[in-house]
Amino acid sequence: MARRARLVFLLGLISLLGACLSPTLPLPPPGEPVVEGPDGSGQITLMGSTAPQALVVGWNIRLNDGDTFQTSGDGRYQLTMMGQSGDVVRLFYLRGNEVSPSIEVEVPEPASP
Repeated sequence: MARRARLVFLLGLISLLGACLSPTLPLPPPGEPVVEGPDGSGQITLMGSTAPQALVVGWNIRLNDGDTFQTSGDGRYQLTMMGQSGDVVRLFYLRGNEVSPSIEVEVPEPASP
């Protein structure tokens, strides 16, 4: 009986260790942001949400420049950077040691008044 209990205990311990060693799910890519601008000074703003406590990175490919934003508990961000209509911004985020897949967002033409 003691041998059987020990065997059950060891099998349970092994299954717990296996669960701890299993890989975590990868981060999902950021959702499509709301893009505003360009404004009169050539600035664009991207707003959206990702995982809480993440560092969001927006990179204007044409200008080879970008901005970062540290999200808080709700995961919302607002990035402001130089840009014009037709520019492509690569957007991704980092959380801990993980990097999300990136998405590319094209800056639209400003809305007509």
